[in-house]
Amino acid sequence: IYVRLDGKQVIAFVKRHNHAYILEATSQPDQEGQVSFQTTQNPDLMSAFD
Repeated sequence: IYVRLDGKQVIAFVKRHNHAYILEATSQPDQEGQVSFQTTQNPDLMSAFD
């Protein structure tokens, strides 16, 4: 897994079973530090993991 702080947004790239996914934070952390994520499958990212 690769995590990048992009401004205040947390973006994680996950590769599983030859599929690449983007997890992008859709909210700021709440008082407990919880963040909502949206997940997008992105085949174009596969080359970034090779």
